[in-house]
Parts: sequence; structure tokens; C-alpha cells
Amino acid sequence: MKTDDVFQFIAKELLRFPEEKMVGLLKNLKSSFQDVEWNKPRQPKMFSLAGDLASGETVGFETWIIELKRAGAVAAQNFKPLEGQPGLPAHKAAAFANGNATFVAARLKDKCLLYQAAIIYSREVQLTGSELEELIDLQFSDPRVRAELWQEILEKEVKRFGDYFEASTEKEARHFVRESFQATGSKSAADDVLKCAQLFCAARGCTFKIPGNLVTHFMKVDFDEVERDFFIRENPDRANEFVPASESLRFLKSLTPQEFVSLVDHQELGEGIWIRIKDRLAWLIESNESLKSKLPLTGGGLEFRSAMLTLSADELSELPRGNLASTLQEYVRGQGREVAFPTGLQEHLSLGWETEKPLIKDKDLWRAAPNTETWQMLRFLFVGEVGVDQVPPSLSLAEQSKNFEAALLKTESFAKRVTSPFAEAFQLAKWLLTESALSPVLSSTGDFEQAVTIAEKSGFSQQALRVLSQQTFLAGLCAKLELDEPRTRALLATSVGDVFGGMGSWNDQGFETEADQREFEAVSAELYSALTRLLSAL
Repeated sequence: MKTDDVFQFIAKELLRFPEEKMVGLLKNLKSSFQDVEWNKPRQPKMFSLAGDLASGETVGFETWIIELKRAGAVAAQNFKPLEGQPGLPAHKAAAFANGNATFVAARLKDKCLLYQAAIIYSREVQLTGSELEELIDLQFSDPRVRAELWQEILEKEVKRFGDYFEASTEKEARHFVRESFQATGSKSAADDVLKCAQLFCAARGCTFKIPGNLVTHFMKVDFDEVERDFFIRENPDRANEFVPASESLRFLKSLTPQEFVSLVDHQELGEGIWIRIKDRLAWLIESNESLKSKLPLTGGGLEFRSAMLTLSADELSELPRGNLASTLQEYVRGQGREVAFPTGLQEHLSLGWETEKPLIKDKDLWRAAPNTETWQMLRFLFVGEVGVDQVPPSLSLAEQSKNFEAALLKTESFAKRVTSPFAEAFQLAKWLLTESALSPVLSSTGDFEQAVTIAEKSGFSQQALRVLSQQTFLAGLCAKLELDEPRTRALLATSVGDVFGGMGSWNDQGFETEADQREFEAVSAELYSALTRLLSAL
């Protein structure tokens, strides 16, 4: 369950109780979330909780919810609009919502106070959008060259960002830099625009100019050294294996499994290199049933080598080429050598130093200095007063639980057919929703680890057991908030069954046939709708 969802649920649940008990529960909850700031909005280097008072003042969560209770709030309801962003289905928009698609309606006697739950971030860098725009204009006094620079930024940077795919004018490029960047303070966007401007200047033999009043807003970083330090911290006994990005080996898509094996064999490293490769890929193989059946994790290195030779080109493409290349190169360097290339394989490989020589070395580029006072805040923004009839009606928990179970069954069936690793996630969510053996655990404040033991006996994989074990905290939260068994089941099931956000999520899959893609979109939309309605029914 996402962090913002947890605290939206807590806010709703606390309002069910009389003020005195609510304050006691709040004190208990604060002790469980010691890395969260409940009283001070925008606390540096912390995740803060805050809400808007009727006066418009933004205060800490504790003050906000107590004032809301004293204003007469007797209950609350969470709901999410089911429509997506323009041109984007709701189940895909969910991955980018950052909490901004959820509303909390606090019910008073004859009205509701409506709040939008939004995660708000501080600026990532010291530089503002206006300062970045002025800096770009400073580089050339000739308006024609300046216009060319803005056109370069427009073509190479601005058009890469979603809201500006149709951008075509200097004015739109300036708007992105000045307004959009101003609002987010994105370090990656600032660095990309700065790099583009510096390369433009270098191509014309000009030094990139930074005025004295902005010098402290910039820095230079040698990322090879940063990566070296990180590598050594993580691998203190393998310092001599480090490979800087500028020298890294890359495998092109044309490399076949047989060619990869011949490349490794050419190094004459023995079985040790295959054991290292197997260990490096174990996490991926364990979660992919297709690869798991082809690549043994229990045998030795030479057995793994033989199995690699049986892979098809498509199966090799499921393995991360970057991990394969870096593992080989690091191991070879550990022997005091460099990778040797057999005749005929060069066209399938590339090295960092063989790429086109840049006008400016990466370590000599100016980058935006980070903001050291960063913070992150979940804020309940006051939207306004609405009538009770303007809030979506409460949904039946029993009915929505059945709908969610049906959607899980349908999605699990599809996932199994296309051999998706997410199939077991849907099976586990359904198990949490319906398994009768869980009742003694969920209806008491007992040890939730008993649920893991029951799941293990039911045949779930180690990965599923790890996911289930991660729900222990949420189960404890349900007990503190005095949730009954059906609501606890629903909350845990939606937590496990919400596969729509983050990198490597359910949404990131693609399918070869149009029929599979259409079915994927259909079951995904149905599952997201059922999940959202069940959360609203809690």
C-alpha cells in the first residue's frame, strides 16, 4: 500500500472516534511512524503530514485533525475519480498520480468538507526557473544566436517532457524553463537544459558564462569518482573490479546466447565467472517462471553455462544485458586483465570510449547544485464545502469485496496464460480476501507472521511469502484502528493487489499480439476499477 494511501486511510479512520480516544490513538500511531513529522509542515529532510484549516493556514496533521473533529466531523470517506488523465486510462494514470487523485470528504451534520490529498515536494535545486532562463539569455548578445540556442533546447529537451510534445516555438520553450521548471525544481530537467546550453556554446567556441551572483547555484561532478566510491563501499573486497562508465562494455541486441558464451569462454576464467553470473541474475530468474525452467540456480557454474546455450535470442533479451556485461568486465578486471574480444564479435559489442567524443567531458559540465533543505509533504488541501448529496454514496464492503475477487480471478487467469510473474500477486490478494484459515489471525491482535506460515503450507513461493511478510505492519495498523476482519482483509488484499504504480509494474508489460494487448487493457481497467471501489468502501 502506498505511503499516501496509508495516511489518507488513517485520517478517515481517526474521525470515527470521539476526540479523547482519537487523541490517544494518534499518540500511539505517532510512536509507530517515528520517521514521519506529524506537527511541522515542510520539515527539512522529513516526510511531513499537514492539512489546511478553514482559515487557509496549513498546519501539522495533529493540529488539523483535532480542529476538524472539534468542528463537528463525525466520519469521513475516501474516494478516487475513476476517469484517467486525458488520453491515459485510469489504471495507467495511477502510476503518476502521486496521491493527487484521492479526495477525503469529512462529514459534518449537514455538509461535507472536501479535501484533496496531495504529495508536495520541495525544490530539488537552488536554481529557479527564472534564473535559468536569464542564464541562457546571458550566453549570447546576438538575438539570432540566442534564438538558435532556445530552438536547440526546444528540440532536444523540452519536447521530451509530456506536456510539451506539441511545443514548437521559443515562447513555449521559455515557458517550460521558467514556469514548469519553476514549479517542480527538477534537478534532472535543470541538468539536461544546462548540458544542452553548454554543448551549444562549446560548438561555437564560447565559454559558458555564469554570473557571480549565481556561482553558488552550480557545481561540477566527476560521476566516475562518485560511482567508484559507491562501488567500493558496497564491495570493499573488490575495489580493483570497478569499471567507470566511460570504459564500460555494452552488448548490442544482436548478440546471441551462443556468442555470449563464446565471449565468456574466450577469457579463460574457469567456472568462477559462471557462478558469479548465476548469482547476479538469481533475483530475476527466481521471479520469472520461463527463465527458472531453463536456467538452474541449484547446480554449479558449468551447468549454468550449458543452460545458457539452450536459450533462444528472445529469452536472452529477457536477461539484463547491462548486468551480463558488467559482471563479465568486473570479474576480468579482478584478475588484473581487460576483456579480450574473439574475432567476429566486435560488431555485437561496444565500449564507452568508442562512442563519439563529446565537446565537453562529462566531469567538466556545470550542473545545478542540490537543495540541501529538501522535504516531502502529504497535505490535505481544502477544496471547499459541499452538500452530503454531492459526495459519491457509500459503497457496500461485501459487494465490492466480491467484485474485487472476481476481477482478481480474471486478471490472474490472463497473467497465467501469458506467463506473467504477477500472476501470484493476484492469487495472494485473493487468498487474503477469502482464506478461512486466516480468520483467527485477522480477528485478533495476534502475530501476523502466523499468516506467513499458513501461506507457506498453501504452497506460495518464497517471493510471495516475502510480500506477505511485508504486510505485517499494515495488519498491526488495522488492529490499532480496531478494524473488523472483513475490513482488514479488504485493506490487506488491496495492498497486495495494487500493481499499478512504480517502475517494473504491471503497467510496464507489453505483448506480442494485439489480442493479448487488448485483453491486458480490459482486465487491467476492470481490476483497477474494482480495487478503487473497494478502497472507497472501506
